[in-house]
This record gives sequence, structure tokens and C-alpha cells, in this order.
Amino acid sequence: MTIAILSMKTNPSTENATATKSLAVLLAVATVLYSIIWFPGFSWGTYAEMTDHKVDQMDLYFLLFGLMPMLFLVLIWIQGGVPTVSSSAWIPRWVPKHRLLNSWSRGDIFGMAAVVLANLIWWFVPAISRIVAPPAHGMGGEAPHEMTVRLVFDKIFGWAGMAGVWDAGYCILFAVRENAFAKTVLGKDGGQYHRGLKYHIVFGYWSFGLITLHSLYYILAYLADNTLAEKILPWVNAYGFYNFYGLIAWICMILMIATSVFKVRRLNYRIFYWTHQLYVPFLLFSALHYYVIWYAVVGPLIYLIFDRLAPRLRFKRQTLASIKRVSHDTVRMDISNPSGYAYGPGDWVNVLVPQISSLNWHPFSIASSYTVSSNLTLFCKANGPWTSALLDLGQKEIEIPVKVDGPFGSNHRMHHKYQSLVVVAGGAGVAALCPYIVEWAKTGKPLTIYWSCKRYEDFLPYQELLNTVHQHKWINLNLHVTRDQMRDCKQVDVPDQLLSSKQDQEPTRNASQFVLALVVFVFGALGYVFGRLFVFSFNMDYCMSTDSYIAGGMDQFVCWYWYYFGPLTLPVVMSLLAGFGWIFVASSRSQRVAGVVTLEQQWTLDMIQSRFSVKGGRPDLIFFETDQRVAVLAAGPNSMVKHCETMAVSNGYSFFQESWKV
Repeated sequence: MTIAILSMKTNPSTENATATKSLAVLLAVATVLYSIIWFPGFSWGTYAEMTDHKVDQMDLYFLLFGLMPMLFLVLIWIQGGVPTVSSSAWIPRWVPKHRLLNSWSRGDIFGMAAVVLANLIWWFVPAISRIVAPPAHGMGGEAPHEMTVRLVFDKIFGWAGMAGVWDAGYCILFAVRENAFAKTVLGKDGGQYHRGLKYHIVFGYWSFGLITLHSLYYILAYLADNTLAEKILPWVNAYGFYNFYGLIAWICMILMIATSVFKVRRLNYRIFYWTHQLYVPFLLFSALHYYVIWYAVVGPLIYLIFDRLAPRLRFKRQTLASIKRVSHDTVRMDISNPSGYAYGPGDWVNVLVPQISSLNWHPFSIASSYTVSSNLTLFCKANGPWTSALLDLGQKEIEIPVKVDGPFGSNHRMHHKYQSLVVVAGGAGVAALCPYIVEWAKTGKPLTIYWSCKRYEDFLPYQELLNTVHQHKWINLNLHVTRDQMRDCKQVDVPDQLLSSKQDQEPTRNASQFVLALVVFVFGALGYVFGRLFVFSFNMDYCMSTDSYIAGGMDQFVCWYWYYFGPLTLPVVMSLLAGFGWIFVASSRSQRVAGVVTLEQQWTLDMIQSRFSVKGGRPDLIFFETDQRVAVLAAGPNSMVKHCETMAVSNGYSFFQESWKV
């Protein structure tokens, strides 16, 4: 499904907003500069020799500039911080002719250029510095040696691996769903989860490419030296385990990349999802291969933990849902919202139905408006084994337990800045646009809707939308049927009131998220410090012997694993435990009222044709020049939205696209 939004620039006018904006920019810049400065600091010997179990200057640098700015960015976001980049920066300006290629905006070009520049700095600055001015021996450097072509290549391809690890860290950062960093750097529109996934993919491919160059170079170099077995197999050489675990990490990454190709994801999303969980062994084995990866990934991992825990405070994870089949291929799901969390237009949730699967989560756009009902309404179209099973389960209206992860979304209303709104929907894509239409109808401003479905009955599930349009007779609704033949109908009277609604509710903000952010990040920092300081007693002579690589037990773990695992795993474990502890405390204090409110269908096919204009075939979209500021919202098949975008941009309209391709 694709959702497209045309938006325009908005600027904060208050001094407080300006101050918050400046602070957010400063924190985001500090987060970016942290990774840029780390490389020359490490390569020029600032780090000195690897310190044994103490917090040194590089650790303090990580805590102050790598972790704390993320915490403050999250706190600003929780308090309603403002975006720092204009939405106009992400309005497409160039639409490629090929339908498989995405459009480009100024923000896209700037973002991709920044990614390329960052990777060149991460890769070549430490390599060149080590080649031109290697640090003195005993200051993080090496014994004096003659610089040869082989050593130059060793530096270049050696640092390629570390640059790939930093890409992996940013790859984790852009997997965060409510990403304060991305929304600060890219703007509230550009930093949304589904747009940030583009950078998640870009950093992922950069990481794979650089780590692959690193791995292939050393494999070929060891083959040329006839030392491959000695360099890779732990039982042959005492130091072989370093490269052996690096090889395992590389294999994990190959599997993740191979199954993340678009066609593979479309063929079997479960394969893609579960192989992506290999990022856990990838990070662990990467740490065993080269310890300092924790500087690149610990911060994003802690941020990811907060992001995965925060929805448990916003919305009760285990709740009730009423499901009912409302057409031949669509199920309506009304989910109880006992916590009363205020969701907004464009928000979405992940849903798990234990009666179908205890592992498979599926994302759906929220079709209801919070101003009408606090419960969540989803429309699930059968398009695979899981949704087909849900369709069978909803043959009769039943109430079932479900698990909800979310809601997520920017909750912005940029389109309200315009004088007129045009909505283009294809099939079930209208579900994502229903909240926008309901809110816009209350403004009284012009609204035109083009909605096309394959069959007549495909209109019936969306009773609230039909009722909204019926109550506001100035709304111009154009219905199109693309497959069914035009049918005769009898004229019937349509009553003015079909469905009831409730008064607007003021959105509520969960203050517990503020405490959760503090708990997760502070305990993550303490876990890192503890991992660097604490060490078991061990026998160094035994650790340096070949027997320690083969033997098991605590001695082997302390010698070759704890030192590398501690600063990486303890922050994750402690932030997880502390976060779950706070969620337990906060959840026990909140009052929740169970129950699901459902609305009976009242529209029929005869009523639809009596009230609205229904035409055969696809709608003809023509964009005319106008003095009014017009917003265009579209949702449906990618090809349809792509066509809308091409026409809008080619005619000088501003068009902003949000795309899900999973």
C-alpha cells in the first residue's frame, strides 16, 4: 500500500519552539559528529593502547556524545518537540520515467550525499592517517615497519570493515519506529518510520559492501600467503578465533542481505523477517572479531530497546478485538483501547492474533478517527495465509484476544494548511485515508474524493466513511467500479443519520514515556560502564595457551568472551530489565476499562447508488492550474499513486509520497 501526501512548509513562530528547535539541531549534529570524530581520534592514537577494564577517555566520549544526545532527543520528542527541516524539502521534484524507480526530492539528494560522504570519512580518514602518519609504537600504534603496497592495502581494506560496522549502527538507528533523531535531521515528514526505512536499507547495503570487501580481501591475502587455515581456524592457531568469528558474522550478514531483496520479501515475508533476526549473532560475533564495535552499535541498540518498549505504555498490549467479515475478502477488526491513547490520522499498529499465530505480527493502518471513537478500527484484506485465516475466523462476529504494538505515526495535520483537498483512493487503500477525510469534513472546506474498487460490495465495509460523506452533502464523492458491470438499482430513501458519533476528545500524552526513556538510557550507560570495569579473575598464562581455545567452561569464557561481550551485552540486558521493570510499575498504576464498541452496517448497494455517483472504469485524473492551495492525498496500489505523482509533479504540483513496500 502507498500513501501520498502533498504538504507545504510550516515554520514555528514562538520563541520556545525556536529554542527547542535549535537544541534539537545541536543534539542531532552532536550525534552525527560523534561517529565522524571517533575515527581520527582512534586512528591517531588518542585512544592510546587498549585499556584493561577501566573507563577511559574514549568511553567518556561515547557516553557524552554518542549516548546522551540520543536521550535528550527522545525527551524533546516526548514533550512534543518540533521538526527542524521543512516538509517542502521532501516534496518530489524529479520523477524518473521508469516505473520501478522512486521520485527524488532535494532532501533525498542531500541525505544520500551525506551518507556517501560519511562513509568516505569513516573508511579513508583512519586508513590514510595510518598510512601517512602512523601513531608511535606504544600509543595505539604498531612496531616500526617499512610501508609497502601490501601494508597500504591492509590499512584500506582493514578499515573498510570498521566503516561497515558504523553503517550497521546507523542501520539499527533507522529501524527505530518513533525516531526522534530522524525526525530532527530529516523533518517530521522525512523522518517517519516508513521513510526512514529507505536509509535503513541504504546503510545496510553500505555495511554489507564494506564488510564484504574487508572479508574477501583478507581471505584472498591469506590464500596468497598460504596461511588461510592458520589465520581462520582456532584449533590451528591460538589467534585464529578472531577471524573465525568474523567469518561467521559475515555469513550472517550475507543471509540477511540475500533475503532482504524486494522480490524475496514479497515472495515470503516470514523468511525475510526471521533471517533479519541474525543481526543479533552478527553483532556478537563482530564484537568477538574486533572489540571496538560497541562504540558504533551500543547507542542505537539502547534507542531501539526504548522504541520497542514505549508502545507498552501508550497502548495496552493484550486487549480484546471484535472481528467480523464485512465482504468476500475483508475483515473488520475493532480493537478495544482501554488506556484511551489518542491516535491520529495516518497512524498504524502491528497486530498479533494468538488464535492464528503466536509469532506473526502484521501492520495495518488505523481506519477510525479518534474524534469519533477511541477504539481502533482496522480493515484487513485477505492477501495471504495469515489474513485468509483471519477471514475464516471472522465468518461470524466474535470477540477474540489480540496483542497490539503501537500506534505509530507522525500524527501531523499538514494538509489543513490548504484551502482544498483532493483524495484519490484505490480499493482497500481508502482505509488509511478515512481519518483524514473525517477530520477534513469538520473544517467545511472543499473536498473531492475519487474512490475506485473492483466490485460494488467493496464499498460496503467502510460504513463510517459513507456516513461522513452523506452527512456533509457538499463533499464531492466519485465512486468507480473497475470490474463489475454497471448494475441497475432501485431508488431508496437514505436517512440523514445512520451512525452515531461522539464529541471530540483531547489527546492525552503518556508521561510515563519520559521516565521510561531516562530509565532505559541511564541503565544502559551504567551497564556499559559496568561491562568495562568488571572482570573475573583469570590466569593470563592459561589464556595465552592453545588449550584455552579448545577447552570450555568459565576459564575459556573469561579469557576470550567476557572482555568483548561485557560492554556490548550488559547495556542491552540492563536497559531491558530496567525498562520492563518501569513498565510493570506504570501499568499497575493505570486504570483500564475493557470492552469493544462496534457499529452495525446500515448502508446497502441500493443506498450507495441512490446517494452517490457510481461510474464504470478507472477515474480520469486531470490536474488544472488553480489559484487555491490544494492538497492531494492518495492511497492504494503503488502503480496508481505513482501515476498521480507523475501527473502532479509534471504539472507543477507539490507532491509528497509515503510508501510501504514490504
